[in-house]
Amino acid sequence: EFFRRDVGHMIDLVKSNGNTGMVSAYTEWQHRFTDKVVLNTGIYFQDFLLNGSNSIEPRAGFNYKVGEHNQFSFGYGLHSQTVPLVVYFFDQFDSATNTYLRTNLNLGFMKAHHLIAGYDFNFAKNFRMKTEVYYQYLFNVPVKGNVNDSYSAINMGGDYGFPNVDSLVNKGTGSNYGAEFTLEKFFSKGYYFLVTTSLFDSKYRGSDDVLRNTKFNGRYVINVLGGYEFKFGKQKNQALSMDVRFTQAGGRRYTPIDLATSQLYNDEVRLETQAWSAQYRDYSRFDLKIGFRFNGKHTTQSIIAVCENVFGIKNILNQSYDTNTHQIRTEYQLGVFPYGAYRIEF
Repeated sequence: EFFRRDVGHMIDLVKSNGNTGMVSAYTEWQHRFTDKVVLNTGIYFQDFLLNGSNSIEPRAGFNYKVGEHNQFSFGYGLHSQTVPLVVYFFDQFDSATNTYLRTNLNLGFMKAHHLIAGYDFNFAKNFRMKTEVYYQYLFNVPVKGNVNDSYSAINMGGDYGFPNVDSLVNKGTGSNYGAEFTLEKFFSKGYYFLVTTSLFDSKYRGSDDVLRNTKFNGRYVINVLGGYEFKFGKQKNQALSMDVRFTQAGGRRYTPIDLATSQLYNDEVRLETQAWSAQYRDYSRFDLKIGFRFNGKHTTQSIIAVCENVFGIKNILNQSYDTNTHQIRTEYQLGVFPYGAYRIEF
């Protein structure tokens, strides 16, 4: 239940139960033009039993090896998915008749065309560099059909709970494009590392047809991880290891709070005309793991000590309206988090 300000009392979100299912099938085919030129194609089929929506999705991938150390790849695919089941079963309260209506039952699949091109280069023994560029066009995205506003199902996920939205129709669009870079050293000579960088842009249009950032448009993510293992003992059956991981990413986007209106009603009100226009500060975290391993004749014993967010960086989780202080409250993600483990394998 939740309180509806316009009707002045509590109403139910979902008043019934039910079940449904999904039927899927696929076929794939591979053709090798030569040992270095390979084409993979396929068709994927889905049928949503709740309302009979179905989707036929062609997909193809092409790989071309140049010598022993270089490979180009290209791919296309049509992909589709349903929204969470609770959205289909959401009950809209009609204050005029004091009844509930289920207006989302006939939602179809949200779909996306995916295009990707990549280059893989093994430039030395145990070293690899990889680059990918991609573009995604999303369509049939559920948006509100009874009012023009900023809502779109493209922004679902990453939150607690679910949206109480009704009268959705498959008329929204969106797009994602970007590039990813990877530099990797496979484990050898006692160490490894992996560096990945992702640069991207993510936009969408709701029923008001205004182009906006999606909730996930942080613009960049950088990950750096690596580790070293030192073996010792007469038989080199003991090992001391250290692993580190660093993550830096653009902050999450959010819809600003209308503080004056929130204070008037003493309830959180967001500036929906400015949906996802604001952004929390960048996310940053450093993790450290130290381990010891002993390989015995019949068992292997391991001890690890881990400290996540070593420097205690205060990454913002969420901002909300506090009904007690009548101000905006900032909540933070987990700070320094140490833990350990012991494992024995027979």
